[in-house]
Amino acid sequence: MFHQIFQRIPRTTEILAVIGIISSLCLSAPAQDASVLFHNDFETYALNGVTRVAVSREIGGRTHVGLVNLGTGEWFDMTEYLDQTYNDPGNDRWLAVSNDLTYYIMESERSGFNGWSGLVWGTFNANGEPSKPKAVDGTVHPEGHGSISKNGTHIAITIRSEIGNGRNDILLLERNGDVWDRSKDITISAASGRSDDEPQFSVDGSKIIWTSSNNWNAGGDAVVFAENNLSGNAYKELMNASRLGPSAKMLRPSYQADGKIVFEGEVSGEYCYRWDPKTPGSDPVIINSSYRNDNSCAALPDGRIVSYWMERSGSAGHELRVMLSNGQHLAVLQPGVDFWDFPLSGGTASQ
Repeated sequence: MFHQIFQRIPRTTEILAVIGIISSLCLSAPAQDASVLFHNDFETYALNGVTRVAVSREIGGRTHVGLVNLGTGEWFDMTEYLDQTYNDPGNDRWLAVSNDLTYYIMESERSGFNGWSGLVWGTFNANGEPSKPKAVDGTVHPEGHGSISKNGTHIAITIRSEIGNGRNDILLLERNGDVWDRSKDITISAASGRSDDEPQFSVDGSKIIWTSSNNWNAGGDAVVFAENNLSGNAYKELMNASRLGPSAKMLRPSYQADGKIVFEGEVSGEYCYRWDPKTPGSDPVIINSSYRNDNSCAALPDGRIVSYWMERSGSAGHELRVMLSNGQHLAVLQPGVDFWDFPLSGGTASQ
């Protein structure tokens, strides 16, 4: 059961279990890949079993959402858990979690949307087990990904713009008990004139960052990162993709605890970049140039960075990779599994 995976166990036993997992995974990979799968320092970080990352993958022709434990590398199948625990079968698309692992949101068909997918939400208990999902504020049909803030106070979600022209907006909702209040919605494109997507909250939940573009579907020209506070009166454009080079694209920004921004940049390949908005004249820098084709880079609350990396010898596709903030590679988790390339989110549970 899920709670058995995450319960605390004696330190000696835990160390042996982690070493066993590391050994078995390294032995199953080609010998030349051992240093790519696991850096020596991974054993130190593997003892932290409370940080988990939300992912989606295909199993049996169906999308399953779940969580990968960065301490053990184990996958918890949330779709299967919801099917069995609540006798509530349904199709899921993507999952996002709060950075304290107390709340989640999903795009799913589970809450009576009559064959449509809608936005649902729920909580995690002390064992990390999810509650049955509930529809958010009647019916919200996402047009892209979303995020939920620390303690589940706010949701930011991509929806079809009310001003038309095929654009997307960021819809902001505030929770009042079990009700999601639309009175503080922010219609971003009405201010920016662009199509907005991929919102993420800052670590403290006080503001959101997102990707904004004049013509995303035609190649993402004039891509910028923009942010706003939760009152909607501090709209700011942060950085244009031209800072990376001609015809560059920026995707999926996320905040580190110190306010720096981690994102995927596409110029001559895909790399994880970092940029400091406190020095707006500075250029973004590649976090580790040894890892090309690094997708959906995301900062975690414990300081580490995760991505989907595609260039390991023998790779299955979008494999989940974790590194330190300075770019030092730690591990490829769930090697051999190709995850859907949706924006990554993760959290660290309190002990």
